[in-house]
Amino acid sequence: MKIRIAIITALETHKVRHPVLRKGRPLASCAMDGDNKKSTVHWGAYLEHTLVGVVSLLSTPEHLDTQPNCKQIRGMAVLKNYRNKGIGKALILCLENHAQKTTTAYLWMNARKRSIAFYEDLGYCKKGSFFEIEPIGTHGYLYKFLN
Repeated sequence: MKIRIAIITALETHKVRHPVLRKGRPLASCAMDGDNKKSTVHWGAYLEHTLVGVVSLLSTPEHLDTQPNCKQIRGMAVLKNYRNKGIGKALILCLENHAQKTTTAYLWMNARKRSIAFYEDLGYCKKGSFFEIEPIGTHGYLYKFLN
């Protein structure tokens, strides 16, 4: 299975965000603050010609600590039938490689509780207590310093 990762548009992320992150909600709910900023980058993972995973990197101020050169990971999603095949990991590693090239020193995100272990396996650390983001669910704050 060969995964191809490419930069995509914010609108293209909706094809995966909707069934994974916003199921049962309007398609418009897939749009996230900062999606269309010039500094935001979106990646898509393809198997053959099918978009199966997405992730976005935003220049958003970090909210629990003051960290220089930080960026936020948002909208990470892999279609259900394609999980546990290395697609999510490939997306995050691509994002981290890009971040290091652009002198980003610190990545952070609000991750769904069920996804915390996935990110911890990739070196992210949880900080603080779990919290609710309505109507989405329970989240944890995760971060990683890049070398």
